[in-house]
Amino acid sequence: MSRYLHAPLRFSLAIVLVLASLVASVGPAGASTAPQDPAAQYASDSLLVKFKADTPAADKANARAAVQGQLAREYSIVPGLENLRLPVGAIGVEKAIDILSHLPSVEYAEPDYIVQSLVTPNDPSYGSLWGMTNIKAPLAWDTFTGDPNFVVADIDTGIDYKHLDLAANVWTDKGWNFITNSSDPYDDNGHGTHTAGTIGAVGNNGIGVVGVNWHVKIMALKFLDSGGSGSTSNAIAALNWAVDRGVKVSNNSWGYASIFYPTALCDAVANAGTKGHIFVAAAGNSSSNNDSRPFYPAGCRADNVIAVAAINSTDGLASFSNFGLTSVDIGAPGENILSTTPGNTYGYYSGTSMATPHVAGAAALIWGKYPTWTMAEVRDRILSTARPLPALSGKVATGGTLDLAAAISGSAPEPVALHLAALSATGSAVARNKWTATVTITVKDANGALVDGAEVSGSWSGGVTGTASCTTGTNGTCQVKKTNISTKVTSVTFMVTNIAKTGAKYASSDNEVNPPSITVAQNPTASRP
Repeated sequence: MSRYLHAPLRFSLAIVLVLASLVASVGPAGASTAPQDPAAQYASDSLLVKFKADTPAADKANARAAVQGQLAREYSIVPGLENLRLPVGAIGVEKAIDILSHLPSVEYAEPDYIVQSLVTPNDPSYGSLWGMTNIKAPLAWDTFTGDPNFVVADIDTGIDYKHLDLAANVWTDKGWNFITNSSDPYDDNGHGTHTAGTIGAVGNNGIGVVGVNWHVKIMALKFLDSGGSGSTSNAIAALNWAVDRGVKVSNNSWGYASIFYPTALCDAVANAGTKGHIFVAAAGNSSSNNDSRPFYPAGCRADNVIAVAAINSTDGLASFSNFGLTSVDIGAPGENILSTTPGNTYGYYSGTSMATPHVAGAAALIWGKYPTWTMAEVRDRILSTARPLPALSGKVATGGTLDLAAAISGSAPEPVALHLAALSATGSAVARNKWTATVTITVKDANGALVDGAEVSGSWSGGVTGTASCTTGTNGTCQVKKTNISTKVTSVTFMVTNIAKTGAKYASSDNEVNPPSITVAQNPTASRP
């Protein structure tokens, strides 16, 4: 479906947050530098740098010293990534990035971008909980109302954890404030409390509103301040904090548009996916096509992202909502949404910020009912059961909007069947009495489509031993090699033993190559079928 910060994406009475940009290109030494969008704002005393794997500690220390940088934070979610603080008025961010990008130990360096909020009015006289009816929540609640132990991270402005309609569903330790570096994530803006209410305002308690989950635990991760501003470094830290604690779903109602790819942020999002984490993100409020101008983090190229557009109460695409046939996955109610606001109050907000927690809440409800399902199975269930809408046809990948009742019914989705489509091999010429065997593997699904992200395993035989594995790219292929083969061995054989991918199964009976092996000679080129 889709794969393409930072401000709460709320329209109207609430805040619309728009960030300008972020980026990456290639510096002379192969490291990534960061071209800047003129409208972008970034911290004057902070930057992000990722060191290459196995960089010695001494080299990292020397790199920091070269820009007078102090290590502020490391991220387990992206090994090698650091947030450096620079002395105010010293070397400057742009110069520091230029220096770091030329160091052989640096993979990329980027500014620590800031998000800005914009305020516009809204009409509080219209609306009710029409969104819950639209997604068929009442039918879903006949089946399941939520797991009180399932945790959802709301990465936002914090939460009013004392709110009578939220308190019982706030995570035991509340969460974390990445601005003050404290355990008090109280919402001094209002946006986070509103998104939290849609995810999980307490149900059947006789007051206020109800969330998608009547029972759930919401972890408040505050990285946006009272004005709706936040930094990339703190956003990554918040996601890191959640994933380290085993949280499987996060709501991300913030973002920014850019022609440049935010490598550090998207590395964190993708790596969260390897831990089984679903990252639900707002598509943006600029009425624009994200296919032509990507919006992040919704546009991060990762299989764990669900990018959400907003619809109105008449099943139309909301006038402010971004869209994108390849970059936005699904729609959800986002106009005139009633939810909790700080101080035991309630308010109507509009935006893709409001649509996103409907989907994050759905992921939590589904996973709560089916705890053994994988990340891919939950994500696929949400997208595959979308209710088709004419207004979303050609606008989002599913062509539809969230249908909670359909998503929560039935059994686990049938795994996608993968098979070996082709094998080709090349034996190198002899050099210093040694040669190398290279095997190229192609994987397809049952529909004949090339498969990205499939891990292929196999074993070598015929005068050599050992196992090998590789992961297919977007062209459905990957390569394994056997090096330093003695010239006494004139040929070797590689056999595929398994193909694995989350949410899929290896259907060896569908293989187009049988047996699933190929022999490689020292010089000639072989190919099957």
